[in-house]
Amino acid sequence: MPWTKSDYPQSWKNMTATVRNKAIDIANALLHEGMSDERAIPIATSQAEAWADRHQKTVFRKTRNTERSRAHPRSDREENREGSASAGSKQPSNATGKAR
Repeated sequence: MPWTKSDYPQSWKNMTATVRNKAIDIANALLHEGMSDERAIPIATSQAEAWADRHQKTVFRKTRNTERSRAHPRSDREENREGSASAGSKQPSNATGKAR
């Protein structure tokens, strides 16, 4: 089923209109070549995100619940890991593990 600006996969709802329109174009071309919807959606998503990176476009709109965007690929898990490693962790001062 071809997609339009008003009828597109739910997974694209938070994309900016420019990037979503690119994903729609890509997905429709893949469908025209005979690809299934299930394969076309993730491929079009990936290709539209790559296009946005090359053209310095913002991929996702900011929502109330998050400030994350594809422009900042670091995950919260990576930030927490780095923060806890450097946040005052004390190492034992001798081989027995006891502080002197």
